[in-house]
Amino acid sequence: QHQQQQQQQQLGQRGMQQAGVGGGGAGSEAAVLELTDGWYSITAHLDEPLTQLALSGRLKVGTKLRFSCAQTKALHGPVSPLDPSALKSTSLRLAYNAVSPLPWDAKLGYQRHPLSFRPLGLIHARGGPVPCTMVVVQAKYAMHYWEKVNGQSWFRTERHQRERERTLAAHSEKAEDVAEREVRAAEECFCRQLLGTSPPKQQQQQQ
Repeated sequence: QHQQQQQQQQLGQRGMQQAGVGGGGAGSEAAVLELTDGWYSITAHLDEPLTQLALSGRLKVGTKLRFSCAQTKALHGPVSPLDPSALKSTSLRLAYNAVSPLPWDAKLGYQRHPLSFRPLGLIHARGGPVPCTMVVVQAKYAMHYWEKVNGQSWFRTERHQRERERTLAAHSEKAEDVAEREVRAAEECFCRQLLGTSPPKQQQQQQ
């Protein structure tokens, strides 16, 4: 379940902790933050790139963040934000590519305006999904086909692929004709053996 709405949160007074996480090998750690929208608080686990920012001091208490596509984790299902155990039983998983810093006077909470664009130069390979970006189509390339036969790879344009398909269809049709003649000849030979007759003289001469 993902947070599709865009949210803006501020780091709470607990600041940053660290906790071991799986999937990153032995000894991998992820920063754990407490976020607030000015009314309620929630724990947030950061991915590897965000953890590096937190450890370097670029994420600190009071920093305002805009995020989307956050993954919600609840140990015991939905819980009231006023429940004392909410910070321990419910958390968010934030991804680098879906988090952006905000100025100090930004309004917190749910945001109605569109998602902020993530420039291609700021996309991290291990930063999770990219919620929104903007690009310009610079070139359009023709369709290419790839075929691998007996360990060899072949690349063809669409025109060459159509020629290849016509050639294969012609070979297949020819092979079917040859196979049909061979089957017919074998059936005729078998029938003559059953009847005890020999092929016509003209056919014998042709053979």
